[in-house]
Amino acid sequence: MFGENISGSSELTTELQLGQRRVVTLRWRAPLLMVAVISASIAVRPPITVIGPLAETVHASTGLSSTAIGVLTTLPLVVFMLVSAQVSRVARQLGMEVAMAVGFAFVLGGSVIRWVPSIPLMYLGTAVVAIGLTMPNVLLPGIIRRDFQARIGPMTSLYIALTAGGSGVASFLALPLAIDLGWGWRATIASTGVLAAFAAITWSLVGGERHEPAAEILTQTEVWRSRTAWWVALFFSTQTLIFYCVVAWLVPVLTAKGLTPTASGAFLGGFSIVGIGSSLLAPILAARQPSQSTAAAAFGVIQVVGALGMLVSTGLAAGVFALVLGVGAAGGFAVAFALFGLRAPNHFVSSELAGMAQTVGYGVAAVGPLLFGFLHDLFGNWNVLLGAFVLLAVFAVALGVLAGRPLFVSAGSPLGNHLDEMHVS
Repeated sequence: MFGENISGSSELTTELQLGQRRVVTLRWRAPLLMVAVISASIAVRPPITVIGPLAETVHASTGLSSTAIGVLTTLPLVVFMLVSAQVSRVARQLGMEVAMAVGFAFVLGGSVIRWVPSIPLMYLGTAVVAIGLTMPNVLLPGIIRRDFQARIGPMTSLYIALTAGGSGVASFLALPLAIDLGWGWRATIASTGVLAAFAAITWSLVGGERHEPAAEILTQTEVWRSRTAWWVALFFSTQTLIFYCVVAWLVPVLTAKGLTPTASGAFLGGFSIVGIGSSLLAPILAARQPSQSTAAAAFGVIQVVGALGMLVSTGLAAGVFALVLGVGAAGGFAVAFALFGLRAPNHFVSSELAGMAQTVGYGVAAVGPLLFGFLHDLFGNWNVLLGAFVLLAVFAVALGVLAGRPLFVSAGSPLGNHLDEMHVS
């Protein structure tokens, strides 16, 4: 079903020439590409989200301060900010599939480095892991745009849902693996490399395209000068900021609201799990219409309700509203991710847009948790953070409306009037 645009001809191998672009299509490429997308979806979040639940264990074992441990969560975001805009250049040289395989090989290598009993190597390995993760972060929207053009919504839903599931499962299993099964925190963190290894193998087997760099001229300047691209980037920024602030601070916020640390940790895992449904639904709804403004605004409103409910409630009710926020945040992030493909006329522009938006979004997300932590220290009250969440969700509604308008990033023209790329089926 999903492979209708990439399955090729009846011959074992068909080589097609489109301008200077060569695409090698294999009979088994369609199902293998599906497996590769699924493996990437599951592997992309656990190397980062596994750290949060183990923070106290790491502190007890190493004596690192909370700030030093927080750097392990912030460092990947800084790397994403610095590297994301360069990924499309690497992909044009190597081809998207090879670049994906190389990226997950980096994740595997960084995971092995993090296993070594050395604090400096823990930070080095985390940076290497983050460099590798920029590849799937940036390139998957373009791959979906290119190879599943008629299924952008469902494929984006699949990717986001599996990403949320992988993140939630990693959060739930981290402590049981490290403590109950006796793996220890280093081995538990390093174990996420197994997922990356499988993803690297599947992407290396997909094979595919090699590009003539001179034939694919798309400057970053064109994307960075587009107003539509900036609306998409700013909307994406609100979603990444909400997610990473929740990951960093939800447990102490709910604990201050009267829940036990164990219950608060469970609600943090639930924050990701409950979003799977909205992750599946949001891109499908968004892709059905030329404009995604309504879908983006709707999930933004759900975020407003969740953040406002957490602000005014205590105890179990605060945890329930955190789950409401999770539904809205997952749906909003899924719409933002879908916009990388839906706002682009072809997969080259899609990758450039994803790189630009993630440079901006992860830059904001890297500063956000530190800023909110500073505000808590300054005012001594988590309600300041929750009030900021409410304002941020309101901004997300407005930015989602602007980002969802039916305009292509590259030319700013109405979707119906733009000549899209030729697609080989």
